[in-house]
Amino acid sequence: MLAFFPRSAATILDTWHTVGMRGSGSADIAVSDLFVPDRLTAPVRPLTDPAPGFEKPLYRLWPWTLFLGETVVSIGVAAAAIEQAVLLCQTKTAAYNAVPLRDQQLTHYSLGKAQSRECIP
Repeated sequence: MLAFFPRSAATILDTWHTVGMRGSGSADIAVSDLFVPDRLTAPVRPLTDPAPGFEKPLYRLWPWTLFLGETVVSIGVAAAAIEQAVLLCQTKTAAYNAVPLRDQQLTHYSLGKAQSRECIP
């Protein structure tokens, strides 16, 4: 069963320490005493009457699981990239400029904009 609920209702547990999965943003979550109305739930099961193009084995699961899985990985990769960019900017001075990246307004603006689009606190 798939359930949609506000992020504030869950607690993120720092339990994923796997080699090669850092960029995925994977984590366990815990929810306690949460009521989820039927309108915010959906079964995850094989398609019963798939549309043309979705009848092959790759698409037999309900398509939401495909979208959500890719989104999580993409957000994790974006979070890791921003983290690495911040670390680089702390020490890097571009070859064409005498001012370190950490002291340039455009660097602060660009990283702030990227972080606001990342959707992770």
